[in-house]
Amino acid sequence: MIWYPAGNRFQLFDLEADPQEMTDLGQDPEQADVLDGLKELLRSEMYGSDEKWLDGGRICGEPGKTFHPGPNRELSLTRGHQWPVPPVNPKGGMNFFPEAPDDWDGSV
Repeated sequence: MIWYPAGNRFQLFDLEADPQEMTDLGQDPEQADVLDGLKELLRSEMYGSDEKWLDGGRICGEPGKTFHPGPNRELSLTRGHQWPVPPVNPKGGMNFFPEAPDDWDGSV
Protein backbone atom coordinates (compact mmCIF):
# COMPACT_ATOMS: atom_id res chain seq x y z
CA MET A 1 0.00 0.00 0.00
CA ILE A 2 1.13 3.52 -0.79
CA TRP A 3 -0.46 6.47 0.97
CA TYR A 4 -0.27 10.10 -0.15
CA PRO A 5 -1.24 12.44 2.72
CA ALA A 6 -1.88 15.21 0.16
CA GLY A 7 -5.32 14.23 -1.06
CA ASN A 8 -5.48 11.28 1.37
CA ARG A 9 -4.99 8.91 -1.55
CA PHE A 10 -4.24 5.20 -1.18
CA GLN A 11 -2.82 2.85 -3.77
CA LEU A 12 -2.62 -0.93 -3.49
CA PHE A 13 -0.56 -3.22 -5.69
CA ASP A 14 -0.09 -6.98 -5.90
CA LEU A 15 3.71 -7.04 -6.02
CA GLU A 16 3.89 -10.71 -7.03
CA ALA A 17 1.52 -10.37 -10.00
CA ASP A 18 2.41 -6.73 -10.78
CA PRO A 19 6.01 -5.99 -9.69
CA GLN A 20 6.08 -2.77 -11.77
CA GLU A 21 3.05 -1.41 -9.84
CA MET A 22 1.07 -0.63 -12.97
CA THR A 23 -2.40 -1.75 -11.79
CA ASP A 24 -3.80 0.09 -8.76
CA LEU A 25 -6.10 -2.22 -6.77
CA GLY A 26 -6.95 0.46 -4.21
CA GLN A 27 -10.45 0.99 -5.59
CA ASP A 28 -11.18 -2.71 -6.22
CA PRO A 29 -14.07 -3.82 -3.93
CA GLU A 30 -12.55 -7.31 -3.76
CA GLN A 31 -9.44 -5.82 -2.11
CA ALA A 32 -11.32 -3.69 0.46
CA ASP A 33 -10.50 -6.02 3.38
CA VAL A 34 -6.79 -6.07 2.46
CA LEU A 35 -6.71 -2.27 2.15
CA ASP A 36 -8.59 -1.81 5.44
CA GLY A 37 -6.13 -4.10 7.23
CA LEU A 38 -3.16 -2.17 5.87
CA LYS A 39 -4.75 1.15 6.84
CA GLU A 40 -5.22 -0.18 10.38
CA LEU A 41 -1.56 -1.22 10.48
CA LEU A 42 -0.57 2.25 9.27
CA ARG A 43 -2.76 3.91 11.94
CA SER A 44 -1.15 1.77 14.65
CA GLU A 45 2.34 2.92 13.58
CA MET A 46 1.61 6.67 13.45
CA TYR A 47 3.10 8.82 16.21
CA GLY A 48 4.49 12.29 16.81
CA SER A 49 3.97 14.65 13.89
CA ASP A 50 2.20 11.86 11.93
CA GLU A 51 -0.76 12.19 14.29
CA LYS A 52 -1.77 15.43 12.57
CA TRP A 53 -3.04 13.16 9.76
CA LEU A 54 -5.49 11.41 12.07
CA ASP A 55 -9.00 12.61 12.91
CA GLY A 56 -10.63 10.57 15.64
CA GLY A 57 -8.53 7.55 14.71
CA ARG A 58 -9.41 7.89 11.01
CA ILE A 59 -6.63 8.67 8.52
CA CYS A 60 -7.50 12.06 7.05
CA GLY A 61 -4.26 13.20 5.38
CA GLU A 62 -3.61 16.86 4.67
CA PRO A 63 -6.88 18.76 4.41
CA GLY A 64 -7.29 21.12 1.49
CA LYS A 65 -4.61 19.45 -0.62
CA THR A 66 -5.14 17.27 -3.64
CA PHE A 67 -2.96 14.71 -5.33
CA HIS A 68 -3.25 13.73 -8.97
CA PRO A 69 -0.97 10.85 -9.87
CA GLY A 70 1.00 11.43 -13.02
CA PRO A 71 3.61 9.68 -15.09
CA ASN A 72 6.37 10.23 -12.48
CA ARG A 73 7.26 6.75 -11.19
CA GLU A 74 10.18 8.09 -9.13
CA LEU A 75 10.20 8.71 -5.37
CA SER A 76 10.25 12.51 -5.69
CA LEU A 77 6.58 12.91 -4.71
CA THR A 78 6.31 10.29 -1.99
CA ARG A 79 3.96 12.37 0.15
CA GLY A 80 1.96 13.74 -2.74
CA HIS A 81 3.83 17.03 -2.88
CA GLN A 82 7.47 18.01 -3.04
CA TRP A 83 8.97 19.39 0.14
CA PRO A 84 11.39 20.94 0.34
CA VAL A 85 11.07 22.26 -3.17
CA PRO A 86 14.22 21.30 -5.09
CA PRO A 87 16.25 24.12 -6.62
CA VAL A 88 15.56 25.01 -10.24
CA ASN A 89 18.52 24.73 -12.58
CA PRO A 90 19.20 27.29 -15.35
CA LYS A 91 17.60 25.01 -17.96
CA GLY A 92 14.27 25.12 -16.11
CA GLY A 93 14.41 21.59 -14.74
CA MET A 94 14.99 20.59 -11.14
CA ASN A 95 18.35 19.73 -9.58
CA PHE A 96 17.63 16.77 -7.35
CA PHE A 97 21.30 15.82 -6.99
CA PRO A 98 23.42 18.84 -7.81
CA GLU A 99 27.13 18.18 -8.01
CA ALA A 100 29.30 19.39 -5.16
CA PRO A 101 31.54 22.39 -5.82
CA ASP A 102 35.16 21.54 -6.63
CA ASP A 103 36.35 23.04 -3.34
CA TRP A 104 33.86 21.11 -1.14
CA ASP A 105 35.63 19.14 1.58
CA GLY A 106 32.71 16.82 2.36
CA SER A 107 31.70 18.47 5.63
CA VAL A 108 28.11 19.43 6.29
